[in-house]
Amino acid sequence: MLNKFLTLVVFFLIVFPLFHKVYAVTYDLIAPEGQLHRGQEVQFTIYIDTEGTTVTTGQIGVTYETQYLEYLGITAGPAMTSVTAAPQETGSFLITGTNASGFSGNDIFANLNFKIIADAPGSTELCALFIPTPSPTTPPGTTPNPTSPPNPTNPPTNPTSSPGTTTAPTSPPAPGSKGGTNPPASGNNSQAAIALSLGFALVMVYGVLRFFRKIKA
Repeated sequence: MLNKFLTLVVFFLIVFPLFHKVYAVTYDLIAPEGQLHRGQEVQFTIYIDTEGTTVTTGQIGVTYETQYLEYLGITAGPAMTSVTAAPQETGSFLITGTNASGFSGNDIFANLNFKIIADAPGSTELCALFIPTPSPTTPPGTTPNPTSPPNPTNPPTNPTSSPGTTTAPTSPPAPGSKGGTNPPASGNNSQAAIALSLGFALVMVYGVLRFFRKIKA
């Protein structure tokens, strides 16, 4: 009876840590409520949820409609001690936040300040989040291969619009909505590691069982 109890204890001590939840940091964008008017200064709030983990840095991309918004600045939320906004292209920048002490929980990551420079015709989504694309790195001491120039394209034979006509713009989605995004997680690698650890645990349990049987014999 004692041997069986010890075997179960060893089994749970080995296997239980393998089934911890795989966490992923998520970001949510909260837009200002109410009707927005030209000349008004507004604030968009980005929340971070670490899903139980502790992070010292965070990064998320932001796009905004330049015909309606003028970017004024950014301030750090309680989750981060400092934040920076690096321009990527027109109407897009990358926000990086740091907290040397580490942060865990759900709180404000950053506040974005804009000025309304034009009244939007109808409803429109003025600001949104996107997942940053990792930049490819070149190993030290190597030179990247040159890329071939693109082949020239032939101009279209048929114009899309006849002279004297314009294409009506489409109305974007409504403001005030909450948009969320989470960076890609390495799920396949985590599953492979769990499977490998589980196999190792089973081998160890089998060895423990054989050991107790030899002692009993």
